[in-house]
Amino acid sequence: MFSFKQVIQKNSETFYDFASGERKSIVLRFALTIFLSFFLTATLCSPSDNFLNAVLTVQSILVGFSFSVLFFLLSSSKLQETNETSIETKIKIRKLKKLEVELFYNVSYFNIVAISSVVSSLILLLPKFDFNLPNWRYFIKSDFVPEWLMEIAISIPTATSFLIVSAFYFLLLEGGYTIFRTVFRVSFFFEKRLNLMKKTSEEQ
Repeated sequence: MFSFKQVIQKNSETFYDFASGERKSIVLRFALTIFLSFFLTATLCSPSDNFLNAVLTVQSILVGFSFSVLFFLLSSSKLQETNETSIETKIKIRKLKKLEVELFYNVSYFNIVAISSVVSSLILLLPKFDFNLPNWRYFIKSDFVPEWLMEIAISIPTATSFLIVSAFYFLLLEGGYTIFRTVFRVSFFFEKRLNLMKKTSEEQ
């Protein structure tokens, strides 16, 4: 059964050096992405409708591309080991098979991020998306409501708006990084696969 948690976990496990197998931490990258999303929200505010429409178009194209990669990975012929295959080639084949499974989770993770980005874009495109309602203070104003509680209530719309826009920028940055990394890994996979297919055919 499809699990978002499993896809996110498996994708994070693909951050390692392919040659040495040494794991790479993703904490710093996530922290930097979160910081940049907050910074963009504070400096650029809410994105324009034209920009959101452009994001929707680009994300739709990239999701289509990612599904094409998924279908290829699932339908392509697998590299097989034989008795004539050398030990070195067998190790490379097993590494490539592992990379093929990892690419499935890379693409799946991008699809999750891209679809979430589309959802956040649609929310921002809703008519009159503005939680900073000018009459909010008067709506909640009452002699029975303490001043401190009223101030908290007034800050909720602004904080909500800030978080939604920040989430949009975070998903945009994360999606851009993920698709770039996935395309690089797919190209690397195809290069190694072609070389191995040539080598195995020569050995046989």
